Amino acid sequence: MFILRQGQAHDAQALSKLIVATAPELLPVVLGDKQCLKNYLAHALMLPNGQYSAVRHQVLVMHDQQSQDEQVVGCITLWHDDLGADFVNQTISAMINVFTSEQLTQIARINTALLSVFVSPSRNELALGHISVAPEYQGLGLGKKLIAYGIRQAKLLGKQQVVIDVDSDNEQAVCFYESCDFMTTASTQLALTGQTFLRMVYRL
Repeated sequence: MFILRQGQAHDAQALSKLIVATAPELLPVVLGDKQCLKNYLAHALMLPNGQYSAVRHQVLVMHDQQSQDEQVVGCITLWHDDLGADFVNQTISAMINVFTSEQLTQIARINTALLSVFVSPSRNELALGHISVAPEYQGLGLGKKLIAYGIRQAKLLGKQQVVIDVDSDNEQAVCFYESCDFMTTASTQLALTGQTFLRMVYRL
């Protein structure tokens, strides 16, 4: 039995793996080598708010009714134009607590390039992020369950469209979003990694 619920601090280890799987090339470039990335996510996921906070995610769990055991097998997070000052402050705080001043300077420089590719959602948009399903549970319709959740939330928030950025080389992901009626509206290259990202849109 699969259940979608709000993420919690004790989901951090599973969430870390799922989040890294969404951008295995990009995240190490932005946040450092494997150990730096692991340390940062371990800290950020425990915070009550921020871009990588566990509670800012919805998680798909496989629930065993007999034993009551849960296994986190998927996740999603949502971003819009009014996440609040605390979201920004805790995202920055997590970095300050983990990275050196030199690393922070490097991240700030990289962030400028990222913002030209990953355009923040406008007032009428809801952006989906960190959509991930563990490999052994793919093909069971769980990804569509996550997308359906995002679309429901967009409607509740009065948004006109749902957006997501996808690596153009990830053909499996591109085909998946197309099967969910997302359309590509823009294509932008990120010089840092040589990747091309597609802005895909679902109109409500």
